[in-house]
Amino acid sequence: MSDSLDRNCRHTEALDEFLGEKTMGERDKRLEELTRQTGTAADKATKAATTAAQAADKADEALNWVTQ
Repeated sequence: MSDSLDRNCRHTEALDEFLGEKTMGERDKRLEELTRQTGTAADKATKAATTAAQAADKADEALNWVTQ
């Protein structure tokens, strides 16, 4: 009986280790994806800020042209 219990414990430990590794791998993949998405969002925000600055410059030029 003790032999069977020991074997079951070893199997349970091995399964826990396997599942832990799988979970860590999935977590790592998710973190990589979130990092990629964050970089993409930052790039888009930078482009939007540049476009807004350009639009503000054009509006300022137009106001200066009208007031001359």
